[in-house]
Amino acid sequence: MRSLPPSSYIALPKLQLPASYICVLRDVDSGCYRIDKTQAPPGFIEDVLAERDGDYGIELLAIVRTADLDAFESLLHERHDASLGVQWMSLDDYQLAELRNSALQINAFHSSYLTAQQHHHALASAGAAATSDAVKRAGGETRESGQATLQGLLSNRVGAAKQPRRRTRRPIRTRSELWNQEMPPEQASLRQRIDDKINHLFVNDPVLLLAILILIVFAVFFAFVALIVTNPTWRYPTVIR
Repeated sequence: MRSLPPSSYIALPKLQLPASYICVLRDVDSGCYRIDKTQAPPGFIEDVLAERDGDYGIELLAIVRTADLDAFESLLHERHDASLGVQWMSLDDYQLAELRNSALQINAFHSSYLTAQQHHHALASAGAAATSDAVKRAGGETRESGQATLQGLLSNRVGAAKQPRRRTRRPIRTRSELWNQEMPPEQASLRQRIDDKINHLFVNDPVLLLAILILIVFAVFFAFVALIVTNPTWRYPTVIR
């Protein structure tokens, strides 16, 4: 799986199953959340905005690209008892903590606030950029064709010309791409599970968490006292004369 910037949703290519995008949305009017799948984020966002009748827009919190949709859904269900769907859900504090610590990685990038007007403007800008790129590519192909024709004419006069070798450079991967590279779903993080348990205690049973911390402090204190009692040199250090 790989987390993607929400601001890049308009330029994401369409996928074919079993690959898919997982989108995490928040309705600004109601404060409810939605976790849903799509193969084409631009069309998905347009449908979500069209079916709403609130005064405000939506917040796109996260986009995760997965190569195996079924495996990712199983991962969400096993770890967080969550599922994908079209329904909007009201989450409590514990569920929000679970969402922040989940494989959906909603804190990996800044979220994007979207309205119908902003979405249509982004579509128009993306279309203009695509047209400009196509014109540039066509111009480059025309220049290369002209150079090849000229080189062919010269080679007919002076013999076969040696074609210049073009070196292909490997694309440079950014640190975020290396960090968010796809990992096997079955590799669960021990640190994440510990954080989940602590968050669960902090939200649902803070008294028990406080009691555990007090017991740890007392245990360390009595261990220190026992060490002093059993080791006289701690009480009466040897003086070197």
